[in-house]
Amino acid sequence: WCHQETISFENYLSILSAWKFMRPDSIEFHTAHVFNHTEKKYDMWMTELQKTISGFSIHKIPESWDGEENGCGVWFGIAVLHDRGGIYFSENLLLMKSISSYRRLNFKLGLNEHADEISFIFAVEKEEKLRQLVKLKKDQDLSLNSLNNTDLCEIVPKGKVRNVPDDVCCCEISGIHPVDIMHSNTSVAATARRLMYGNPDIVRDTPKLPGKIPKIVHLVWYRKKEMDFMMYLSLRSVMTILKPEKVFIHGDNLLYGKYFDKFKKDPRVHNLYREVPGTIFGHRVLYTQHKSDIIRADVLLKYGGIYMDWDVLWLKPIDDLIDKGYDAIFNFDHMTRNGYPDVINLGVFMSKPHSHFVKYWQDSLVNYRSDDFYHNALELPYKTYEKYPQYVHVERHLQVMCFQLKCHPTFRNDYHDFERDQHFDWRKDAYAIHFTHPDPPEYANETALKQGYNKFAQIGQHILNQKYEYD
Repeated sequence: WCHQETISFENYLSILSAWKFMRPDSIEFHTAHVFNHTEKKYDMWMTELQKTISGFSIHKIPESWDGEENGCGVWFGIAVLHDRGGIYFSENLLLMKSISSYRRLNFKLGLNEHADEISFIFAVEKEEKLRQLVKLKKDQDLSLNSLNNTDLCEIVPKGKVRNVPDDVCCCEISGIHPVDIMHSNTSVAATARRLMYGNPDIVRDTPKLPGKIPKIVHLVWYRKKEMDFMMYLSLRSVMTILKPEKVFIHGDNLLYGKYFDKFKKDPRVHNLYREVPGTIFGHRVLYTQHKSDIIRADVLLKYGGIYMDWDVLWLKPIDDLIDKGYDAIFNFDHMTRNGYPDVINLGVFMSKPHSHFVKYWQDSLVNYRSDDFYHNALELPYKTYEKYPQYVHVERHLQVMCFQLKCHPTFRNDYHDFERDQHFDWRKDAYAIHFTHPDPPEYANETALKQGYNKFAQIGQHILNQKYEYD
């Protein structure tokens, strides 16, 4: 391994293909650099390998080694093979099938389709052709005429997956993520799914659990507070637009005020006392927002239903979405984080009770980071989605996130563009709108709302105009 950073997904797939297709006694990862593969980034694939492959080990290339690039690259691999025999794989090699039969040979070479880079080598110890290979490599002459008994591995364009002929045993991949293989109807994606998920079929989010997501709405609130107008609008949109069977407000029962008094008259609204979470898997919970993450997983596992933040306003009913029977539903965030292809916003999150996805996400909180505000709520759910996409439906119209009063619907191609407000029709394009920061000034009080005329004012006025019997 030549690089100072940790491995990426394509390297993970490469090693996984060696393990699952070849079933070797051991896999040795030789690196010229010591790197922190547990650092706070998207690429945690080295950790996954160490948890998945019992015979996987990391070896530091000796500083005394004077091969290519101070000991890096195929040169060291050839030296190891000459000394001990074995199999060398390039870092991006993806096996499409087992090539274990080559172990019967004293020597077998695989090149990329341009015949200018080595993809794999099988060799017994002290094999003379290894010396010949070193000379050809130095002379930049790896043509098919130079050595007999050579295979070619197709090169897949960076960031792509595609079909390769059935008789091709290997290919070179780069720049892909799990989301690229989930739904692609190509042979490379099918092989990657077989390795990643144990099944080559396209990922389907079809229901695995019986029934539907219950119309129970969950909110969380801790500390004494007079319910403000924004919170009133939020809960009013629940009662008049979603029309839930029940609303559970989890916390320490310290909301009060004229707005909250209206909802106390509604028999569907219940305050459920819950102790403030102080730790999760031994990690201290520092941020108030993280407390709702912990409770969110617990209550959805127990009751099922619809979790929402207090800065969410519902725009239209969700019955048509619930009727499709999905086990869990969320959508992506507009934020970009540390190399992640996307992250998840669980400010609106729906599931059946005992949802597989919710349980896997809750289990992932063992990797909770007390000092990282975004990791637990945005990044960990995405990593869970990459591992278990069959248990959740991504609904890009579920909520539109608005940051700094600019809205970023994830069903638009440019939703990651923070600088520009992306248009959407709030009357039909989204089920909810979510103001991550700040709340619109039109929602400061009822007077400001009634005097407003922009999109946000229209939404608030629409909610106020809904009939509510407990006003």
